[in-house]
Amino acid sequence: MIGKISKTLSYKLVKKAKLWNILWSDLFPGVELFKNMNHFPGMIEICRKDLISRNLNKMQNAIPAGLQDFSKTWMLPAEYGDDMNYALNHKRTFILKPDSGAQGRGIWLTNDLKTNGPHERLI
Repeated sequence: MIGKISKTLSYKLVKKAKLWNILWSDLFPGVELFKNMNHFPGMIEICRKDLISRNLNKMQNAIPAGLQDFSKTWMLPAEYGDDMNYALNHKRTFILKPDSGAQGRGIWLTNDLKTNGPHERLI
């Protein structure tokens, strides 16, 4: 079956030691294989919420008209003063995310940013 699918898509089956683009496995291939997989250069810059927020903020500062639909984002604790100042002047519901969380764990909503401490690592 895999042979038919790969032939239909114009892929060819290769040994594990060769360069490949797609891994098809019936079993979990193991952590070491994943550690050594190549990714697109700079992929981490769009995969982590703290890094993509930093990059989107840079783009918004460089081209203000270009990102009008992007929500204001702060990385705490580094930008704690900026977010507190914004919160004092704008009644909003804020989404707080742990900077190292994954799969929605640790996300909460608040109307009062004073509930989080100035040293918590949040986005």
